[in-house]
Amino acid sequence: MGFYIGNRWQDKVKALWPVNEKYPTSGLFGLADENAQNYLQAMGVAARYAWIHRIVITELIRKELMAIFKHDNSQLIVDISHNIILPEHGMNIHHKGATPANNGEIVLIPGSMGDYSYVALGKGNPDWLWSCSHGAGRAERRQSMRSKKVVSDKVDLPWQCITLKEERLREEAPAAYKPITPVIEAQENAGLIQPVVKLKPWITFKA
Repeated sequence: MGFYIGNRWQDKVKALWPVNEKYPTSGLFGLADENAQNYLQAMGVAARYAWIHRIVITELIRKELMAIFKHDNSQLIVDISHNIILPEHGMNIHHKGATPANNGEIVLIPGSMGDYSYVALGKGNPDWLWSCSHGAGRAERRQSMRSKKVVSDKVDLPWQCITLKEERLREEAPAAYKPITPVIEAQENAGLIQPVVKLKPWITFKA
């Protein structure tokens, strides 16, 4: 849904652009007044749609945990949307490739299927717009990974990936991402976050 809304608004903003003006070389178009508010509302719909999906998936997992272990004491600790504009600190801050890291706020920074992920506390660094990275960052684009081979014997892997689309194994392979540890250390040294817990992947679900 987010992809559809993004494409629709790209078309809309180009139609609103002055006829005699060249498109911005950056490819970024500005919106103001009612058009800006309408876009934020549309993006909010997509964000709520994603939130409902996360809740449903979580409840399905909790249901299975109950069936297997006969009890479930799991609790929602944190829920964070990535790639979203949020009204913060008197601004609309666009967290693209980033996630909010306000002072004392829990932050989730995933690595990859074959690397660690981190739970951290934000330090609210205003020089970085009270944000931090929302992951290790890609080393290679999805398109370039599609033609590459990955280990097919899943039994020998230290992690498992459950997916209905085999191309996800290539697109999201550990080699497609940067090592997470230097990314975490750089942000810690810059005063963006304080790492709290390091998590090792076990099972990954890819849509």
